[in-house]
Amino acid sequence: MIFLYTTATRLDEILSIKIEDLHLNEAPAHVTVIGKGRISRTLFIHKKLISYLTKYIIIHHGEKPISSALLFYSKSKGFYTKLSEEGINKQLKKYAEIAHKTCNEVPLDLHSHQFRHSAATHALENNMSIFQISKMLGHTNVRTTQIYAKVIDAKKEKATETIKLDLSDTE
Repeated sequence: MIFLYTTATRLDEILSIKIEDLHLNEAPAHVTVIGKGRISRTLFIHKKLISYLTKYIIIHHGEKPISSALLFYSKSKGFYTKLSEEGINKQLKKYAEIAHKTCNEVPLDLHSHQFRHSAATHALENNMSIFQISKMLGHTNVRTTQIYAKVIDAKKEKATETIKLDLSDTE
């Protein structure tokens, strides 16, 4: 989940990452992902994610991982078989049900693409340019990214509607 959110990648992009695509010991740490249209892009990795990935690799790949192995692989089929997107989304729904009991804002129908949308929307809310977000998401056309600007505009409009103005005191 941290990987999905902090990199705003598509699930298939994450499931296609090989050990050799990770550059955790370089400054800045980054990962190379292959997106739609087989287009490669480099994404920076958050410091906290570096720690989790390092531990994950040691536990699931050992001290000397095979560079061509998938980072997230099928336990039953081996290092070169991807986990299924359906399986990942099933797990997300399971964890969403647990989290929903504590925080009812967690949607019960949680799916992987929501992390990507949330990351893009939050980046826009934090004043990242639409062009930077477009590049981060791997969109070839910035118009595809404009949907996030519309989401922000809708949020602002809704917030504006909740403001109660008392115009009786004005001249």
